[in-house]
Amino acid sequence: MAGQLWGALLCTILGASAIDWEAIMDSNVAEYYTAFHAQPLKNWLNDPNGPLYYNGRYHLFFQYNPYYWKWGNMNWYHMTSEDLLHWEHLPIGLPNDKNYDKDGVFSGSATIVNGVPVLTYSVDSQRWLVNAYPKNLSDPYLIEWTKPDAPTIFRPNNTAGFRDPTEAILGDDGVWRMWAACDMGPCQLKSKKKDFNLWTYVGIFLPTTSGGIYECPDFFVLPGTDKYVFKGSVKGQEWWTVGEYTSIPGEHTLDKYKLLSGDILENNQRFDMGNFYASKTFYDTPNDRRVLFGWVNYHCNQTDWSGVQSFPRVVLPDPGKDNSLITVPIPELESLYDEQLVKESNLVITPSTKVFYENMGSQLDIKAKFFVGEGANASASFSFRVGINPKNENDFNEIPIAVGKANNGTLIGAPFEMYDSDKGILEVRILMDRSIVETFVQGGRRAFTQSWCPGNYRAIDEMAVEISSASKILMKELVVHSVKKANIRP
Repeated sequence: MAGQLWGALLCTILGASAIDWEAIMDSNVAEYYTAFHAQPLKNWLNDPNGPLYYNGRYHLFFQYNPYYWKWGNMNWYHMTSEDLLHWEHLPIGLPNDKNYDKDGVFSGSATIVNGVPVLTYSVDSQRWLVNAYPKNLSDPYLIEWTKPDAPTIFRPNNTAGFRDPTEAILGDDGVWRMWAACDMGPCQLKSKKKDFNLWTYVGIFLPTTSGGIYECPDFFVLPGTDKYVFKGSVKGQEWWTVGEYTSIPGEHTLDKYKLLSGDILENNQRFDMGNFYASKTFYDTPNDRRVLFGWVNYHCNQTDWSGVQSFPRVVLPDPGKDNSLITVPIPELESLYDEQLVKESNLVITPSTKVFYENMGSQLDIKAKFFVGEGANASASFSFRVGINPKNENDFNEIPIAVGKANNGTLIGAPFEMYDSDKGILEVRILMDRSIVETFVQGGRRAFTQSWCPGNYRAIDEMAVEISSASKILMKELVVHSVKKANIRP
């Protein structure tokens, strides 16, 4: 089955006849499959791995079980795109076909080394890391990758756990730096003799304060600044901190990192407060930006797949607060707009006057602005309901939002700040894609991802949207667009 599947997909890539989707799909329910999120045609996915831009194409890999919709038998799935919107499916990028990775090709990253993309990944034993290189650089799809006969990057003797390597950074001294998840905190490694295949452990870069390992670490420049972000996956969430990074010359010296925004587990410093984990960023060269993907883990009944990748987000400094950041959907989404379904302004909503929009469907970009009051006068408690079943109005996905008098807000119970510079305006953006809902407030100051498998899936294209409020509130603006399908699967 796997061979037939990849053969059909390659025919599509090369412009041959259309795929017989019914022959591929074992599931009776295709309605939950997303329209503009990256995901495999079927089976299990988890952590995004090695996103990169190379020779005019984006590549995204992620953890994948080629045999079933539950976790196991980890390989790297491979997709490619010219615009981060329309993703093509390729054969498995890194199969677990070597003796040292037969128990699983686990998480890792991509680094461009002397103009060549290198995939660095971890294995089940957590004893070593492995570099894989493209077999044919003239292939724009980078379909085949070459692995070494044996690993060359070994776990330090005084650590436990050794996995999830980051993208590497080249220092001014010509020495590469890389970080990996270890039990006492992220291990820092430096390349030997400027050789990307030979590395030395130089120490614990950021000692853990959680009592647990910081999985899937990430380390990168906060765009537009000279500060660096460290991210770790721990306690089921994506935590970040902003700091001052000092590169210490030499192959055996530990670099320095001074925290500026507080400990990584303080101040609710999280990319997303919902169903979002094991994230990975990469530098988007043509657009000079840092782009973020995260794993959204869910399974809808009667489907043969589990999980999707979040819609790609741009990581930016928070314009209203030092040493902080925001994440927003990439603006290219607007190129997928199909129809403007709603445009409202200065609409007063009260407990007795709910706003209800029929036949909105389930592929939406909703943008709204509310006046909630300033300072001591700030007060609001309202809710969006999306995916309302046209035959059962009690079947919906709810997004409650509140703001209190101390300028403290909550999005689905997750706290966020209102700044004086907001002048009492609360911005809300909701991306809905059939079975996933991603909500952002205040331009990405807080994000919350939910999975949503509506009970009446046959009416998924007829779903309604409702806005209600516990008290009188002014909705200054509401614009809703339907979003076209970008994925190749119907």
